[in-house]
Amino acid sequence: TSDAQREVRDGDVLRVACNLEQLENSVRLVGNVFQPGIYQWSPGMRITDLLARPELVKPMSDLGYVLIRRELAPNVATQVLSTDLESAWRRADDAANVPLEPRDTVYVFNIETGRDQYIVPLLNELEAQAAPNTPLPVVRIGGQVRAAGRYPLETGMRVSDLLRAGGGLGEAAYGSNAELAGYA
Repeated sequence: TSDAQREVRDGDVLRVACNLEQLENSVRLVGNVFQPGIYQWSPGMRITDLLARPELVKPMSDLGYVLIRRELAPNVATQVLSTDLESAWRRADDAANVPLEPRDTVYVFNIETGRDQYIVPLLNELEAQAAPNTPLPVVRIGGQVRAAGRYPLETGMRVSDLLRAGGGLGEAAYGSNAELAGYA
């Protein structure tokens, strides 16, 4: 009999290989959206091609900080970047309308439930791939912000980007004064 017609018995193990071709030409959408999942990637694709309008994200989404996990090499190296989806929607030619690459994962966060379920695994992955005796690619924001915590360090990240990651200033924040600490 053919393998497809073989009877399954107690203790048998069936392994189904993933379709790498499908993953190579796709992007993944995760988080506070109505239709999370895997989407077809195409050359020239940008964040607004994946999330074309506000009706695609659920209420309470933090549109100011949408995170993208990019695989530079499959299962070897990743990097993280973020964007402001509201800015991308306002102007399609804005730098916020980030180009997407195959195997990107786009995370849309809920303002109220936090980011840890997605951020912590990303930080662990970045820490695991960091070279020995080098600073970890992690930054921290605290104080009067809406989402205090640790975040991935992005290439060229500015204080304003870290404030976006932290959900912006809280209601009690004194916006004219902040402290920046660095470690060598």
